[in-house]
Amino acid sequence: MLDRTVVTGRVAVTFEAPNGTDSLVLDDGAVAEFGRGAACAIRFGYAPLADTAVPKVAGRLVVANRRAFIEGPDNTARAALEVLTEGAPPVLVAGGAGYAPPSAQFRIKIHGSRAWYLSVVVRHDSPTAIEVDGDLPTMGLTLSLTEMQRKVLKGYLEPFSRGRLEPATHAEVAAALGYHPNSAREALYAIWLKMFEASIPMLDIAEKRIAVVEAVRAHRLLS
Repeated sequence: MLDRTVVTGRVAVTFEAPNGTDSLVLDDGAVAEFGRGAACAIRFGYAPLADTAVPKVAGRLVVANRRAFIEGPDNTARAALEVLTEGAPPVLVAGGAGYAPPSAQFRIKIHGSRAWYLSVVVRHDSPTAIEVDGDLPTMGLTLSLTEMQRKVLKGYLEPFSRGRLEPATHAEVAAALGYHPNSAREALYAIWLKMFEASIPMLDIAEKRIAVVEAVRAHRLLS
């Protein structure tokens, strides 16, 4: 059962960190730098081998007026960021420029010695605490998943059918489905992003596999 400690915030970002996909939630009014530098809230490309073609500060995300505003790198000589939205041509954000995508979902492509991506979701509604009366499920919440995401989610849920009290690990799901552990983790974080966008209440904890699985079970999203 979920309690009142649920994920709040306006914008969620997932990105590739050294140990696999990681995430950050930003509130209205937040400013988050992204890049290779140690001061960046969204940090990538620094380990295990540093991608020195990624700027220490590749850009910034500014959350304002229920939108995510992307600022390009400070150095105008740096490669422009690319904002990728499904069904639309890429938008280039050069140094000193900015752009606020109209879509609630988009990706930011950062050029280094390889391409790095930030997946961004902006939600317009904030989740509210949900009261669960006894064992009755909260109704009216839906979650649209791809076939692959549904298989991965069922993999994390599988141990409960055997009486285990925790979801499967990334390695266990990957082994069962024939995936790399990072692929299973990436799919789980994609599900977490969808739940964030849909304002489905989730526990505000760092371990996303527990947050996602507990929300799915509490709200019976796979029923």
